[in-house]
Amino acid sequence: MPIEAVKIPQNVQIEDRVIGPISLRQIILMLIGGGASYMIFSMVRAAGITSLPIMIACWIPLVVMALFSFIKIHDVSLFRMCLLMIERTQKSPKRTYGPRSGLNIVNIKVLGGEKQKDKLEIKPIDKLEELRQALDHPEVEAELAQLAQE
Repeated sequence: MPIEAVKIPQNVQIEDRVIGPISLRQIILMLIGGGASYMIFSMVRAAGITSLPIMIACWIPLVVMALFSFIKIHDVSLFRMCLLMIERTQKSPKRTYGPRSGLNIVNIKVLGGEKQKDKLEIKPIDKLEELRQALDHPEVEAELAQLAQE
């Protein structure tokens, strides 16, 4: 019985749309902003302050969340754009190349003929010839084969 082909989704980065072009993330952000704004508005109204500039200022959290929900610059959300701008201020504008330091090649010698991992002596090797001789040694080959089996 052959295995049936399975379709793999291609656009996994696209958000699911709930109401028309509005995604669930946008709805949640708007609910958070609207709830915070209404809470501030009701507290200010209960305190008896009714001036127009203060009433308008109460709804600023809703406007900010609407901006973060719907504004995109070159298909990048405003929130991500703000994070990228913060990252840009932290990193150097000029990038320079520097070679990475390589791995430290070591010489493994068996102490006292015992075949235990904790009884190995490790010394740095400076020359390629010493490394070749160390790896060609029969005791080291046997030790490496045993370590590879474990």
